[in-house]
Amino acid sequence: MVRKELIKTLALLSMTGLLYGCGKKEPEEQIPPVPVVVQLTPQEGVFAFEENKGGEIRHVGPTETPTPIPTAAPAQQSAPAGGSSEPAAPVETKPAGGATCYDISDLESRVYSAEQEAKIAEFYRNTVFTGDSVLLGFKNYCAKSSDPLLKNLKFLASGSYSLHNAFWEVSDKSIHPLYQGQQYPLWESIPMMGVERAFLFFGINDVSFGVDESLSMYPLLIEKITDAAPGLDVTILSATYTLKDKGKGSLNNTNLASFNAGATKLAAEKGWGYIDLATVLSDGAGNLAEKYCSDGELHENELAYRVWVMMLKAYAAERMGF
Repeated sequence: MVRKELIKTLALLSMTGLLYGCGKKEPEEQIPPVPVVVQLTPQEGVFAFEENKGGEIRHVGPTETPTPIPTAAPAQQSAPAGGSSEPAAPVETKPAGGATCYDISDLESRVYSAEQEAKIAEFYRNTVFTGDSVLLGFKNYCAKSSDPLLKNLKFLASGSYSLHNAFWEVSDKSIHPLYQGQQYPLWESIPMMGVERAFLFFGINDVSFGVDESLSMYPLLIEKITDAAPGLDVTILSATYTLKDKGKGSLNNTNLASFNAGATKLAAEKGWGYIDLATVLSDGAGNLAEKYCSDGELHENELAYRVWVMMLKAYAAERMGF
């Protein structure tokens, strides 16, 4: 009798164990997290513009990013692009580093000899400017000019371009400037151009993502470019302002001024050149002066771009020591 009860008890215990085993959850396999690549999209407060067939800049809304027109992609080249085949005479310059600021009356009073003008043009012989739609306006201004200095400048500019979307992968949604009919990130197109100097104009389409976060992207971008183009002479052009009270959300003159202050500090630390366009073109109160504005918002006219040219000439002259 005792034996039967013992067997019965053991059977019950065994069944209970089986039932417990069925109901118990095994620890889930730990799957490592998959990195998520977030492609930033235009946010409220980001101006968006495109260039029409006539070369004019058209406002296409504060949140729209223009899609580039698809073009046939040529074979990638490593040789320098365009320009004279004659070797450029060496131009001795002081190293870049720190901010260069100007006063409009000082700029207007500067006079250069024919020899100095020739040296200034030579300084910019193998130079590329890259940036957004405000820089596109300067590109259009240079294209209409007969000045040899301006005719020789190279450009990688695109409407709504920014430090942020400069890191996007090339696709039908990216807006990298076209080089020989094809989109490339700057660290590919700039080396292919064989240039010696690069002037970067960013910030207007960046500050809506946060000033500090945007500033942190400047060294990342320049490092990628200079890794691919060792010895490249880099100069930052300050972001220019909007007309008074014409900013959009976080894209306002307070944030643009903070961005420029941070970029000035970075230039001094990293040994880049820096030209303060914003102050010379301002109304004295931290806004773009109305006489320099072309569209009632932030784009600039020929009068403004004449000031750009005066600043570029003064910058080259000082780098060459005269």
